[in-house]
Amino acid sequence: MAGAMIAGVINTAIAPAQALQPCEPPAAGRYLLMVRRDNPDVEVALYEGLPESVEVTLCEYQGEAVLRLSGFPSQAIAEAWQVYISERLNRTAYLIESSAAAGPGSSGSYSPQPLGDGYAVLVDYFSDLAIARTLHDRLGETPGLVSYGQRPYLLVSHTKKMSQANKLLEELSQDGFAVTVVNSRHAILLRSAIALPQN
Repeated sequence: MAGAMIAGVINTAIAPAQALQPCEPPAAGRYLLMVRRDNPDVEVALYEGLPESVEVTLCEYQGEAVLRLSGFPSQAIAEAWQVYISERLNRTAYLIESSAAAGPGSSGSYSPQPLGDGYAVLVDYFSDLAIARTLHDRLGETPGLVSYGQRPYLLVSHTKKMSQANKLLEELSQDGFAVTVVNSRHAILLRSAIALPQN
């Protein structure tokens, strides 16, 4: 049965992304992971490594075929599988939360979009939300979440002034954060405010 399910997914994956259904946002109060489908062995590895409770769906996202992994009951569980996929399968999985899951004070709607012109100040948080909390305490505001180079980063600032971006880069670097400034046209905004763990 498992072999038939895997074969079915792989056969579907051969179709171009345009022939696939658009990816659905996460259900209320739930979390999902999205994995870029750039290798025919990805489906097999996911089915072998993930529990049966996780549903894997092939769908289209921004013109690309991706694997939508749903069924995670909590952020902690979703993040644990995000790390597993990264370390064991050598694939980047993007964590997407519903507005309900994000909680009050967080604009967690599912609406990824390019940042546009300017400069983005990004902090690599290594999938550790404790770093996001520390950054929040340092800035006095909740950082956003972006995808850059197929990896998630915390978004500290988006500005059209290079001097402003570089000043923030210097300040956060002195505080020990792994910070960088990039061309914001190459960054995709996933969330305007990341959901932070409670103190």
